[in-house]
Amino acid sequence: MEVWDDLWFWGFINQRGSGLNREFIWNEAKYWALIETAKDKKSINSIRATSLVFLKLFDNKLP
Repeated sequence: MEVWDDLWFWGFINQRGSGLNREFIWNEAKYWALIETAKDKKSINSIRATSLVFLKLFDNKLP
């Protein structure tokens, strides 16, 4: 739960919609805003995939 809270607090996890249609998403724009992060396609795809694995713990509607 602490990881979720940190990701949410720092803006890496956002929500879209409301009520039963609410979904949690990885905030890629936040990642791009950080100066020191790797910006190559392979790194971003890896982080996106890892984020989706994490988000699936909370939202079973994700692919």
